[in-house]
Amino acid sequence: MGFASSEDGLSVEAARGDVLKSLAGYAALAAVDEPDPEAGCNDDFEQAADLLEFWRLAGTLDEWKAKAVGMMREPENLKAVAVVADQLLVTGRLEGDQVDMLVELADGNVTRADYDKFERNRVWAKSQRC
Repeated sequence: MGFASSEDGLSVEAARGDVLKSLAGYAALAAVDEPDPEAGCNDDFEQAADLLEFWRLAGTLDEWKAKAVGMMREPENLKAVAVVADQLLVTGRLEGDQVDMLVELADGNVTRADYDKFERNRVWAKSQRC
């Protein structure tokens, strides 16, 4: 499966977070009552199911999906979902570090100028790779 063990520094708590992250795209769509929130999420569901099995986490995939949707429906999370969705419409794709920074932006922990600098640095770093 390729998941790190707790001896490799990944905790069960981190694995729970990774399950929820895997379900975040689906949950964001379901939270705003999109007609087919599961469309295109099969890989995400498979990853979440693999994590649940590997870490022997309690609950079914459907229970974790419901938990993720519930979290997305919390008002403070809806704002972050909107910020991420707006950026996704502009770029067509986001990587995990971009989503993390956008959530920080939505939460008021960084400014738009901070986010723009982060993006410039990402572009520069990508250009330096062979």
